[in-house]
Amino acid sequence: MGLRRRGFALVLVLISVGGLFALATQGAIQTRAATVEARIAIERSRAYLDARAAATITLRGLMTTSDQLASAGASGAGADFSDPSGSDDSSNDPDVELPPFLRDLFEQMNVDLEEEARKDLENDTGSRVADGGGVTGTPEGGFELLESLEIPATEIDVALPGSDASFRVRLSDATGGLPVNAAGEEWIMRYMQLVGVDYDRALTICHQWLDWIDADSLVRERGAESEVYVRRGIDCPDVPMRAIEELLYLPAMTPEIFERIRRDLSIGGDGRIHAGTASRSLLASIDGMTPDVADQIVALRAAGSLDAESLERVMPPSTRDAGESIRLEPGPVWRVEVAATAPDGVMETRFEGLAVLTPGRLRAIGLKPM
Repeated sequence: MGLRRRGFALVLVLISVGGLFALATQGAIQTRAATVEARIAIERSRAYLDARAAATITLRGLMTTSDQLASAGASGAGADFSDPSGSDDSSNDPDVELPPFLRDLFEQMNVDLEEEARKDLENDTGSRVADGGGVTGTPEGGFELLESLEIPATEIDVALPGSDASFRVRLSDATGGLPVNAAGEEWIMRYMQLVGVDYDRALTICHQWLDWIDADSLVRERGAESEVYVRRGIDCPDVPMRAIEELLYLPAMTPEIFERIRRDLSIGGDGRIHAGTASRSLLASIDGMTPDVADQIVALRAAGSLDAESLERVMPPSTRDAGESIRLEPGPVWRVEVAATAPDGVMETRFEGLAVLTPGRLRAIGLKPM
């Protein structure tokens, strides 16, 4: 009997030890998981701040007005980009370096531009964080770019001192794309086919698109109205879109097609295409435009020689109506895309958002991870 009791006690001890070991192991796993999650959160936060810094530096360098350039040229010194707060203490400011293509353009103005970028990064008076999910409407005002400056159609390489990652920034006029609430059937069809959507799918998307934004309940030949969306648990508003993502509600739309077209679409704006950043497909879709002229505009842009004179020169009389649908002046809202690549070149983090600009000031910039 005593032997049985001792054996039972031993079993209990072994069970208790096993339980304690399991608890300790589980605690260690949870602690490690929490540590990993915390590290990931810190890295994401750092990546966001670095991406925002890269975008701010690039945008700040592009916001030099012709008056400031003239002032700098006349005085032989950098333009005055003084902080509205009056503070000149930059001892704690982070290092900021303009992208190479901006340094080549601005030469002696680099120091002042970089100083202003520091202040925009540090002071809410210069650059506040926005939602990044979208801007409805078009802010009043605008900003003036150098007449000779062409926004690179490709990504801009940006180096952040103190960061081992490399950054690539792509900019485009967020109000200079195909106007989703104003484009008619012919324009939408031309564009959709130019980006490679087959005719039947393009026509179905087009009719559903127009049914979504019109105020009536009449269904186009291949369209869809409320009864279709109710079955899908979606409320069809029959009002202009407030975000281009609403196109994803269309039954015929696919994520692949939306990803193909979303950078060419705009909410707000004056309905004119920004020739400096529009894609070749979007340019070629303009009523009266020819593929050859669209190619010439893209070539001029790549060579940094697209201006009012060269644009008029490449557009024959037969395309002059298309010229009224194009503008060279930038709008006040810009789409910003930032790709951050880790030092090992393996991991890439992408951010996308909007920047709102007014004369001489970056008013808001918001990014979100993609």
